[in-house]
Amino acid sequence: MPQSPEESALSDGSSKIVAALRLSPNIDRLCGGGDSEAFRDAMQDTVIKLMMSGEIAGSPRKDAKSAADYFQAHCGAAQAAQAKGAGPSSSSSLR
Repeated sequence: MPQSPEESALSDGSSKIVAALRLSPNIDRLCGGGDSEAFRDAMQDTVIKLMMSGEIAGSPRKDAKSAADYFQAHCGAAQAAQAKGAGPSSSSSLR
């Protein structure tokens, strides 16, 4: 999966975690920031799946912390960009 230049500062494992979280079907809920339990559960599930598939190794806790910090910091910007690019008629077709 291609990475944005901003993600290149993340470790390989952290980048994979961020990418997987962005693909989550409940990304709107995770980005909302109001439900930290949902974010924690999604992060835990994502890290476990990536570890079990051999996608990440080494320091998964450190990768998860970096990914969580990055995801939370950039979540609002990603939502704003998505909303700006999608008009009312096209938003339903993206889901």
